[in-house]
Amino acid sequence: MDVEEVKEASEVVRIDSVPDVSVEGTEIWVTVENAYNECVSRVENQIVARLRDRLGTARNPNVMFKVFSV
Repeated sequence: MDVEEVKEASEVVRIDSVPDVSVEGTEIWVTVENAYNECVSRVENQIVARLRDRLGTARNPNVMFKVFSV
């Protein structure tokens, strides 16, 4: 899975000090936040697609439950 991708994106938005609240600092924050949200959204969509594929091939409810147990 793309856990590393989300981990890397979260490192960028981590706050270690007082944030820059100037206009330029706010614009940078919004850009970084948008990039993070896009990354998380891509990973979420990948998870949904994989679950949909696995559930689509499940032959019975027991197999469906196994898909979610992994």
